[in-house]
Amino acid sequence: MPLSCKQVAEKLSENLDRPLTGTTWLKVKFHLLMCHLCRLYGKQIEITNNTVKKVDADREASAELRENVENSYRELHVKNKSAE
Repeated sequence: MPLSCKQVAEKLSENLDRPLTGTTWLKVKFHLLMCHLCRLYGKQIEITNNTVKKVDADREASAELRENVENSYRELHVKNKSAE
């Protein structure tokens, strides 16, 4: 039995957490071949997921950068104190 658009949307969301397998994957792929709106939805959630991952990665990089700057400042401060 073919999947409805609602079912495909749910499966595409599930696919973000774990890959679809077997007949479920085939049913989703078949539906996507026939349904332009579900293909658009799939692209939209993929873009959203990639954006969220990038924001999270940028946030982690910013925290790491801040920590490196703070550590460098501390080291410089300690060196200046010992030079006095």
